[in-house]
Amino acid sequence: MNCFNTTCFKQKTFSNLKLTLAALIFTFGISAQAQTFKEKRFINDYKWKVSVQMNIMDFGFDKDDATNTENWNMLSFPSRVAIETRIVNHLSAELAVAMNKIEEGHLVNGKIANKELDVIAVDANFKYSLGGLFNIPIVDPYLATGAGYLQLDGTSNATFNYGGGINFWLADLAFLRDYRYMRDRRISRFGLNVEILGKKNLNDGPGSNLQLSTGVFYMF
Repeated sequence: MNCFNTTCFKQKTFSNLKLTLAALIFTFGISAQAQTFKEKRFINDYKWKVSVQMNIMDFGFDKDDATNTENWNMLSFPSRVAIETRIVNHLSAELAVAMNKIEEGHLVNGKIANKELDVIAVDANFKYSLGGLFNIPIVDPYLATGAGYLQLDGTSNATFNYGGGINFWLADLAFLRDYRYMRDRRISRFGLNVEILGKKNLNDGPGSNLQLSTGVFYMF
């Protein structure tokens, strides 16, 4: 129904304000509840974390259109595994291995691939937890930087890595609070991860790419 008079407009505006207020109250309520659990994550109980992720590599990233997926390369199964260990509070080190294939016809740093190309990436990164530093509930954003090795169609390249990601800790969720002190309830050691990593080739030739990864992790 169209609304052309002042009374109707005010009614719609008031209705929208009520919905917005309800959403804010709900959001802050969840955040406040999660805050009581945030300090009891298993970060300090378990030093190691292993991740299994789906992996996307983009060797033709479009800076003018970041949503352009034409040059995304992804295998049909989780193709990145990583192991991470805590060094000090908020700082950890990760070693990851990923494999992928560049499809024929996709861009590779400005050139068209005339055949399918195999890719293997090995990365050693440091991660700094902003979620731990600022005591953020539920989401745990972090910054990442390090160095990597990239094998592209038989050529070896060194890379400089930079980026970040977000961990979603199941232990932060209110419905798992009863499991927190029950170590046999392993589900609260699981979490979800999303990461974006830029890899700059330090050698001449192709190899620079944007790597997107998402998957699950487990603390032990």
